[in-house]
Amino acid sequence: MKRTLIPTVTVVLLALALLACGSLPPTPEPMPTPTIFVPMEAPSTEEPTLVPTEPALTASPILPVCPAPGSPPLIQPANFADYPVAIQQFLSAGGDRATLESTLTGWDALPDSTDQVIAIDLTGDDDMEIVVALADPNAEVFAHPGDLLIFGCRARAYVLLYQEGYDAYGPAVRLLQVGDANLDRQLDVIYTLGSCGAHTCYERLEIRGWDGTAFVSLMGGVLEMPYPTYVVTHCRIEAQSGGIGSVGAEPQRGYSEVWEWDGSVFTRTEQIWGPPVYRYHALLDGDRALLSGDYGAAHAAYERVIGDDTLEEWGRVSQMITPAEERARLAAFARWRLVLTYLLVGELDGAQLEYNRLQADDPAGAAGHDVAAMAATFWAAYLADGSVATGCAEVVAAAAEADTSVQDFFNSNYGYANPWWEPVDLCPFIE
Repeated sequence: MKRTLIPTVTVVLLALALLACGSLPPTPEPMPTPTIFVPMEAPSTEEPTLVPTEPALTASPILPVCPAPGSPPLIQPANFADYPVAIQQFLSAGGDRATLESTLTGWDALPDSTDQVIAIDLTGDDDMEIVVALADPNAEVFAHPGDLLIFGCRARAYVLLYQEGYDAYGPAVRLLQVGDANLDRQLDVIYTLGSCGAHTCYERLEIRGWDGTAFVSLMGGVLEMPYPTYVVTHCRIEAQSGGIGSVGAEPQRGYSEVWEWDGSVFTRTEQIWGPPVYRYHALLDGDRALLSGDYGAAHAAYERVIGDDTLEEWGRVSQMITPAEERARLAAFARWRLVLTYLLVGELDGAQLEYNRLQADDPAGAAGHDVAAMAATFWAAYLADGSVATGCAEVVAAAAEADTSVQDFFNSNYGYANPWWEPVDLCPFIE
């Protein structure tokens, strides 16, 4: 079922499990303090001589780092950009977390009803940092832009250690959890940055940890999805896309990603696509395998595009093209990809066979003839010097300068949730 309305709530699930990136070294047991035995001497019979002693030194008292508790007022600023200073002054005057949370709730300045104001030690100094996720209560856009603030104690006052940054048009900020994401025995701040278009809201996951001097990002790339579900465990992120809420994005396909800790940052290690329903998506499976060098999987996917009757044609839904024409064009393109697959593994006979089939099945006037013509341009250049790169260069040049019909077919029939085809995508093996 397609989305036609903007959901009022983006569902984000965060679970912090007691898993491990690697085995932790055991905490050493304290060494026992040895007992020292001193031989006893016989008591002396001489009168003791009095020796003047200096007064004992008194240890300097340890001054508290955080301000003493108080009951200061917290006045709502007229401008949202002034909230950080107002909160900093409140905390420095001894204001407490509970009062701050209840006051911000009353101002409608929190993105969620719970767990958006947290007091916890993030820097390992045994003093509480204050983490605040804010939402501009006066914003006129659907996803209220906000800010993430982290305050820490310095010289009996609170200072701003990190600020995400506020813009009148976004992003919206939501605090998901505080936990040890990378198993370095320090807590990290895990939150999302959201933005909404006319039909779809996207959320980007961010994780920040203390490196001894500042709060730095632990993400080695951008993890952003529409209506996502994020599950964060120690050293692993599982992200599930909820799909784009626009008809213009169709046909869509469910996908998820796995990001793992590499010792420095979280990086994407796996992208998982749901089983293809439409023939076009099976073609994309073949292309992903081909570009990654998995020629066996590519061959199987392209054969499926050609012969699997269980796959559906998107044209039956979109009515932009007849199902019969769509299948013929996709089958011709899959046959063309098989020509490339055979050549890349050094099997000229297999490539020749697939090329001959393509020319026989798609003569002039047939639905896939533009693909057959493209393959003929490649084949002539390839036979001249035996180079796939030379053949691809001829295909790309022709598609860029003269005949754009093949890429136009893809770009006009499959929505923006799918790849946008450029001339180089038709034959990507150019040195």
